[in-house]
Amino acid sequence: MAEIREWQIERFVLGELPGAEQQAVARAIAEDPALRARVAAIEASNREILAAHPPRVAASVIRERIAAPPRPAAAWGRRLAFASAASLVLVGVGFGVLRLREADVDAPAETRLKGLRPHLGVFRQTAAGVEALTEDALVREGDLVQLTYQAAGRPFGVILSIDGRGSVTVHHPRDDRQAARLVPGQEVRLSSAYRLDDAPGWERFVFVTAGAPFDVAPVVEAAARLATSVAPATEPLAIPSSLEQSSFTLSKDDRR
Repeated sequence: MAEIREWQIERFVLGELPGAEQQAVARAIAEDPALRARVAAIEASNREILAAHPPRVAASVIRERIAAPPRPAAAWGRRLAFASAASLVLVGVGFGVLRLREADVDAPAETRLKGLRPHLGVFRQTAAGVEALTEDALVREGDLVQLTYQAAGRPFGVILSIDGRGSVTVHHPRDDRQAARLVPGQEVRLSSAYRLDDAPGWERFVFVTAGAPFDVAPVVEAAARLATSVAPATEPLAIPSSLEQSSFTLSKDDRR
């Protein structure tokens, strides 16, 4: 098969590649000592993260986090072009410290709380522990970040990102044509953390939600068009009014 990319190795470790691709990558790894060494390094890193940050401290970390309100939306996007490369590198395990109380994804959606909108949270792994980031916080290539969401009564959603290079990456759901069924109730973390790559300027995470199922593809296409606009870090996605959106933008420190 073609050259095995880093993100494919990361997702192979998670077992999240489509069936045929998972098998093809497994064969390539079996034949290549360098790829086997990379898999071993990822697995070792995952074990270190879990050992350093056991799940038992999760509840107190999340309770202490104060969610910032989403930024107001700006003008609608313009005619744009598609960008394809992934902006983030998937890390094989989420922060152990951010394990939240599990909820039943088939439970009825909560009553919409007045004034509460669906929004994202972003956390960063540091030497001292886990740091809750604020809007426009300064981040760097190599930072390990974890996303969380608060559905606020919306039962379906998509989480994606756009970076300063114009790349679009879907983080939730994985390999699905339909929006994910969101977990109601408290803040929920995604299953994996992400290591920021060298894309310049900024990383913007967008959370699109609705009261009914919707297709992922039109949302991704809207993000791809937005990616090359005059202000992709601030403009909203050009999507139907039935879909609600909020975003969380991080500023990149491009100094080496």
